[in-house]
Amino acid sequence: MNFLQQLFPLYLEALTIEDNNFIPINSSINSSNNNNNNNNNNNNNNTQQITQQRKSINHPLFDYASFLRGLDFYQVYYAIENWYSYQSLDKRRSIKFDKKKYSDKSDDDDECRKLYLTRELINHFIRRSITIDYLALTANDIESIIPSGFCCFPSECWHHNNALKYIQTFIFNGNNYNNNNNNNNNNNNNNNNNNNTQQITQQRKSINHPLFDYASFLRGLDFYQVYYAIENWYSYQSLDKRRSIKFDKKKYSDKSDDDDECRKLYLTRELINHFIRRSITIDYLALTANDIESIIPSGFCCFPSECWHHNNALKYIQTFIFNGNNYNNNNNKCCELYEALALCCKSIKFLSIHGGIGDDSNGGGGESLANLIQNQRHLVKFSLWDVQQSNQLSQIIKAITLRKGKLKYLEFRFCNFSNCDSLFENLATSCPELTTLKLIKCGDIQSNLNPTTFSTPVSVFPDLNCLDLQGTRVPSKSLKTIFRGVNIDLRIIHVEGIEVGLRVIERIADYCPNITHLEAHVKKDKLLQLEILFRSCKNLSSLKFYGELPERFYFFTQDANDNLLINLKQIIPVKLKKFILKTDCAFTFGAMELFLNDCEAKLSKLEYISFGSVWQHLNVIKRYSRRKGLKVKKHYAGNYRELLMRELGHVIVEFE
Repeated sequence: MNFLQQLFPLYLEALTIEDNNFIPINSSINSSNNNNNNNNNNNNNNTQQITQQRKSINHPLFDYASFLRGLDFYQVYYAIENWYSYQSLDKRRSIKFDKKKYSDKSDDDDECRKLYLTRELINHFIRRSITIDYLALTANDIESIIPSGFCCFPSECWHHNNALKYIQTFIFNGNNYNNNNNNNNNNNNNNNNNNNTQQITQQRKSINHPLFDYASFLRGLDFYQVYYAIENWYSYQSLDKRRSIKFDKKKYSDKSDDDDECRKLYLTRELINHFIRRSITIDYLALTANDIESIIPSGFCCFPSECWHHNNALKYIQTFIFNGNNYNNNNNKCCELYEALALCCKSIKFLSIHGGIGDDSNGGGGESLANLIQNQRHLVKFSLWDVQQSNQLSQIIKAITLRKGKLKYLEFRFCNFSNCDSLFENLATSCPELTTLKLIKCGDIQSNLNPTTFSTPVSVFPDLNCLDLQGTRVPSKSLKTIFRGVNIDLRIIHVEGIEVGLRVIERIADYCPNITHLEAHVKKDKLLQLEILFRSCKNLSSLKFYGELPERFYFFTQDANDNLLINLKQIIPVKLKKFILKTDCAFTFGAMELFLNDCEAKLSKLEYISFGSVWQHLNVIKRYSRRKGLKVKKHYAGNYRELLMRELGHVIVEFE
């Protein structure tokens, strides 16, 4: 009966204690709430409206007690005891009970309260349950604390309760009732109601479906999570049990000769098929393989095609994540999936596609995906990975442009935009509410964003909060226009992999004073602009400047490097936590000491290229940590390129 221990803490949150009764919240209005929910389900025109209505219901949407089929007094008491140990003193004292009923065995109010709660919770379970087929009224090792005559099974549950008619197993310890025979008589009457237990048992055995349909309550599915559960279950099965699982080996032969792996994939596919068929509503669907992608055969469909059509559960999908890299040689599968979802799903909010568009030159996969995007009424987040066909990307960008929707998050990774000359112009006009734009590892983008194209400068991504261009080269003119148009809302800028010029840093300082995170690729001569940046951006909490590391050391430039750092000591933002300067600019321990002595910021990470003994640098940093009351969490200090350049080192220190 260990399942009671799992259900109890969840269900107890839906109950409240008032006076001497242990009653469910809003139990008197359950029927009216259920009627309202039925009406809402018949009018599924607006998913957001349904969500708001659900949040207004303060009783549990899933009535755990109604699905209980067995009760054991001792197990319920044990669950109560675990829950009770975590409650505050005030919470415990708020539980009222009749102390006269417990005084002959215990003067401990805590024990009395636990017995009272156990009795009342069993009362509630019996009242709410539809069928009870196992009932054990035993006390086991807590018998010594139970008062004589204390009835662990409330008398109000004994009569007129249909759930008790189906009891098949009844275990009773009546030692505490020797002085109170009335309770035994009531229990005997309860047994008399079971006139034909054997007949009921035979009828139940003829039912081959579960009494509790778990699948119908599922709201989200993840292919990898289902596979992982199958893998755990499979490892405990006998050899005969495994061999009894039949599958078509031709579908799996190109990736694996291991029949066990093939069977697990087959079971995962069929179980997802069952879940989709049985579920009432699916709002989260992730068809990803994660670290098992290498064993999945090419063209193997982890989402059976028979589930794509005529399934009402899929109408309510709000999050769809798909990894279609295994379908590059079978583009029809992807097209079928996108087309089917486009027909039945209109309320997707988050759409993430990793590959799965195919390498065909006619762009069929891109057209199907574009159609899916265009049909979504509430799409706010879109992510696309690993698409190299520029004509397919053009179709997808066009679909985003035509939507004129409320898109707030847009991410492209490992995509080829070489022929998308008007990328930024299209996005700026069609996504005015965009808050996050990520173009990561997308090569060269030749789209020049001309401010004269727009009526006002602020019309270019006015709400943009995060701009991430790691590994993507963007014309400086476009960057300047974006920084000018975002007003003061931009907080996070990642332009690692792009060599940022002087004018770009000046633009950031001028137009993005509220920036909190800046990550960029710069050269030593551009570090002079740090003074401008620090004076303007007082909220900066993370600064990461990367660049080409020095090939050789020039001693005559060292004073200039040190002066650059020393000049920052009094203007460094107080909120700065991460300060990383991993470029072709090295600093001596003396310059670092002068900088840290006047630094008002409490850093959590410091990283730079050092000149001289790395141990002297570490001693300087340790003195700084003691002054600021910080603890060195971990540190790394080593010579840079060992024998070639012993005078240069790499220092990394993290504080807490």
